Amino acid sequence: MQVYSYSEVKKQIVFMNISELQSLYAKHPGIGATAKLLEESSVTKIFLGGLCASSAALIFSTLLKSSKKSFVFILGDLEEAGYFYHVWQLVPGYTQQ
Repeated sequence: MQVYSYSEVKKQIVFMNISELQSLYAKHPGIGATAKLLEESSVTKIFLGGLCASSAALIFSTLLKSSKKSFVFILGDLEEAGYFYHVWQLVPGYTQQ
């Protein structure tokens, strides 16, 4: 699957696959901060608000690569859960065997 991004600065279309997009997400300081929170034994719940489209699935797939913990995702409704699941199935290494 190709992801298309239009760069205003260079005025060109950049083609990325999901693994490349995950690599960009992994470099964001917020991902590192969230990963540190996940390692704290006193933290039992994390709420990330304002995420759009497939960003939630990409963020958590990036975080799961470096964590040995189990996660439970609670989403607002059936449509949101279905969308999250569909995107999750596209992420390399996270499809059900």
